[in-house]
Amino acid sequence: MNREVVSKLIFTAPVLGSIPFIITRMEVKVKQRTPEWFEARKKVTLTASKFGEALGLGRGKPYDFFVSLIVDSEHYQEENEQTRNMSHGIKMEKIIGEAYELLTGCKTNETGFWVPQESDLLAGYVGASPDALVCEGSGLNWTIGLAEFKAPIYKLYSGDNLIHGIPRAYMAQIQGQMAICRMQWCDFMAVCVKTKEIMLKRVHFCREYWQYISMELIAFCQVLKESRLRKQCGKDILGFDIAEDLRLKPFSRKLFPEERAVGRHTNL
Repeated sequence: MNREVVSKLIFTAPVLGSIPFIITRMEVKVKQRTPEWFEARKKVTLTASKFGEALGLGRGKPYDFFVSLIVDSEHYQEENEQTRNMSHGIKMEKIIGEAYELLTGCKTNETGFWVPQESDLLAGYVGASPDALVCEGSGLNWTIGLAEFKAPIYKLYSGDNLIHGIPRAYMAQIQGQMAICRMQWCDFMAVCVKTKEIMLKRVHFCREYWQYISMELIAFCQVLKESRLRKQCGKDILGFDIAEDLRLKPFSRKLFPEERAVGRHTNL
């Protein structure tokens, strides 16, 4: 990662009364959805918004998502991310952010692209762009949590593929954001304009859940990186052992045990 655009933020925070600890966070100082932001995202293998797809919690099996990334060009991936749902979500993001501040009394700041510490096993593999940092203090310079905003078009979420009312793919995204940004909670707010419904939940970081999915994400990223190297060398991009292992991973219809550990949440 280019050191000119990476800000290593170091805070001393109180924990257990007066015992301090040091948190190191690494943020690439770019404005989201700018050319610089897209360029920063290219330096990692997978972004938090796609964790659910890589885990088989989204629209299909992890292998199907892997193949789509290998076969499609970078241009195709960037252009086709602007689907109707995403375009609607981007349009609504500022409005939901303002509503969040009114409902909670919290203040938020925009943020850029976050990456794990260099010593982290996930360094170089993943990154995250939370919708907002929740801040307090003079000048709003003290970050206390994250916020993630969604805008479903037709209705709020329903069915079995949820954890505490939140789609499993989004839970993977926000747990990943908290891990990468080293935050203990994320406020998840969803607004459906059509049905005039609002959901606002505070989700706490679950270490057990993250330890499990982070290993799965590393395995996925390793397959993807190997396939891209083979593609550059003119080799078979699908016919190797770890790709075959990924092919056998199913679409995850049922909660895996670690998902049940995500139990601490608060309706706001």
